[in-house]
Amino acid sequence: MNQNHTQSQEAARRLFLENMRLAFRIAGDFLQRGYDLDDLKQEALIALWDAARWFKPDIRPFNIWAGLCIRKRLRRHMQRRVQKPLIQGHPGRLASIPAPRVCRGLMVG
Repeated sequence: MNQNHTQSQEAARRLFLENMRLAFRIAGDFLQRGYDLDDLKQEALIALWDAARWFKPDIRPFNIWAGLCIRKRLRRHMQRRVQKPLIQGHPGRLASIPAPRVCRGLMVG
C-alpha cells in the first residue's frame, strides 16, 4: 500500500469518526416513517464511510456532502424495502400496508 493511499484512508477514518453523530441524527429524522432505527443507523454509517472516502474538500464542506450522501442512501433504503410496522398492542402481528407506488421516479400516495 503506498503512502498516499494510507494517508487518504486515515483522513477518511478521521472524518468518519468525527461525524458519526451527524449520521445518527439524520437516521433519527427518518425514524417516524416506520423503519427500524438500527437498520437506519447502519445504512447511515455506510453512507458516511462512502462520503468520507470520496470527499473532495475543494467542492463543499464535509458535513454538507455527508448529509447529502446519507439522506440519499436512506431514501434508497426505504424505497427498496417496504417495512411492515408492528400493530400497536399486538407485538407478534405485522400490519399489512401497501407498497408505495412510483410514478416517474416520485413516490405517489
